[in-house]
Amino acid sequence: MSTQRRIIAACAGVLALAGCTTSVAGTPAAKSSPQVAYASKLSPKDQATPAYFAELRNLDPCAFLDEATLKDLGTVREFSGDAYSAACNAKVEVDRNSDKSLDISIQLVSKDNGFTTGAETITVGDTAVEQKVEYKPGDSSASINTCRNQVAFDGDYSVLISVFRRTSDAACAEANQLVAQAIPLLDTRPQRADSGKRKSNIATAVLDPCEALGRLSDEADVALTESAQPWGCRFTVDGTDGSIQYSVNSKDGYDKPYDGERIDIDGHEAVRTQYGDTCSVEVWAGYPKGDFDPVDSDYIATTVRVSSDNCDSVQNTAEVAVGAYLDR
Repeated sequence: MSTQRRIIAACAGVLALAGCTTSVAGTPAAKSSPQVAYASKLSPKDQATPAYFAELRNLDPCAFLDEATLKDLGTVREFSGDAYSAACNAKVEVDRNSDKSLDISIQLVSKDNGFTTGAETITVGDTAVEQKVEYKPGDSSASINTCRNQVAFDGDYSVLISVFRRTSDAACAEANQLVAQAIPLLDTRPQRADSGKRKSNIATAVLDPCEALGRLSDEADVALTESAQPWGCRFTVDGTDGSIQYSVNSKDGYDKPYDGERIDIDGHEAVRTQYGDTCSVEVWAGYPKGDFDPVDSDYIATTVRVSSDNCDSVQNTAEVAVGAYLDR
């Protein structure tokens, strides 16, 4: 494989797969993408970031896992996008044995995510991979082992594949099989819109949580912070820290909130909480317009969560963010 391969840090979590990280030299082509509408509000150093993050969100992590390889490991019981995160999950039954069965999750992560701290560098083909075994006591006599493998994508992001299995031995052998078949697929840049039966084209994974920044006043001083991510907008407005994230939550989260007060945001149910000087509003927003794969549950809804150090303005910001999420 060419050492100029551009690799995005993706996190693939598989029950029985350990973490691996690979860094590959190359120029991240995604950063040359056209600017999104609100980029003009940002400083010159931040203006390329939204389009780069958009490319990462649109990549289908499920397509980095070869279904034939999954079937070689056992009977595939699940293989689809995860509504709770930007990951792709697979469940593989091995010899009808629940202890040997594998849970797999794959997604894009920043290269400095901490998953593989203390990892060992191994080589798969000619690609360096950071691999880490995590052992956690289980609820029964068996144990839960995790083998994580992280492969570099483009210098800023990596593909993280994690495999979990309820045995005393980590499933790194199985993880290595998945990593080996994934590496040649990283250059293909598959799109969530083409995921088909894998249903990874989920609105909360694809849509830009920073889109609300484009609806702020032209006089507002807007900047992204260093902690901004494709699936988590971290920003300052006129010097005040804030964040916006699209997620899913059970409807009980509004009906029976753990804490906070129930409020209304532009006709939508919401819960407002305050911890110290930081206020948060989580809005049960429903589902946006567009050809997205649905969240298949009567008990789950997509939400927009806004936090701010300015408690006086957090509800107004939440209203703007919900409008940006729903009004495609």
